[in-house]
Amino acid sequence: MLEPGALQFSRWKKQLAGWLWQNRDLQRSTCIHVTSPMEADNCRKYGLKNPIAVVPNGIDLDEYSLKGSLFPKDGREAGKESVLTSLKTSTIQKRKLLFLSRIHPKKGLTYLLEAWAQLKPFHDEWQLVIAGNDDGGHEAALKRLASKLKLRWIESFNQSTDNRNFTSKNNTLESDINVEEALIVFAGPLFGDEKVKAYQDADLFVLPTLSENFGMVVPEALACGTPVITTKGAPWHELTETESGWWIEVGTEPLRACLHEALAKSTVELNEMGLRGRKLVEDNYSIASVAKQMMQVYEWCLTQKNPPKYMSFF
Repeated sequence: MLEPGALQFSRWKKQLAGWLWQNRDLQRSTCIHVTSPMEADNCRKYGLKNPIAVVPNGIDLDEYSLKGSLFPKDGREAGKESVLTSLKTSTIQKRKLLFLSRIHPKKGLTYLLEAWAQLKPFHDEWQLVIAGNDDGGHEAALKRLASKLKLRWIESFNQSTDNRNFTSKNNTLESDINVEEALIVFAGPLFGDEKVKAYQDADLFVLPTLSENFGMVVPEALACGTPVITTKGAPWHELTETESGWWIEVGTEPLRACLHEALAKSTVELNEMGLRGRKLVEDNYSIASVAKQMMQVYEWCLTQKNPPKYMSFF
């Protein structure tokens, strides 16, 4: 990952690795595969003069299927429950804003909590679910920030999808709160079917990242029919072009303004955006189409003839 933001994390280690072997390996490559034009630009800025092939990551459209409200599922889906559905109670059903990615400073979660604190008087029917692996203790820092911002939060402590429980442990605001009272749920890491169901059960997905070379969670959410908010730190301008989401500047204020608009939309409006997002993935990011493109790249590497149109040369 050669985007400027990523190179700043563990900077001296990456510079040392580049000097010792990585720069040499990159320069000797017959072709460099990147997943977006933004990543290709970063390779050129880094000084690489190799041929570059821009081929996105692919999505298994059978695995990441549309949510039930948009497309009826077969019997295989019956009885499955995600962290989001288990949050619902008989008295209230909060709408869900989902973040699902590595919990790391570069993901912009500090901006998200700051924006969420400003929005809580206006959108109390919404609940933020933060799911993902904790990277370097950043989750603890976020929980402290949430308490400082007076955002009631809970965490899940039972990872079974059939018996998921929640606790307000370590929430310094209150000794005990109910699930429906929480403004934020720290759900822990999600994998496999549980991850897919979380995408499907979310009303909206957010990735407020500082920097991404692709952002795999974006097409995963779109494939499930969930609209996406992400930043210009990720290469997803197609969200605005297809009206399947929002592509905004990095920071608290752009995120607050965007969320204020998005959270006010009806379920019908968000579902329509979700269907457009699914079509975007079907048209451009299916496993079959991506595999075909990669085969063409390998053929060029072997023959040096007839380069595909998505290859560029210095």
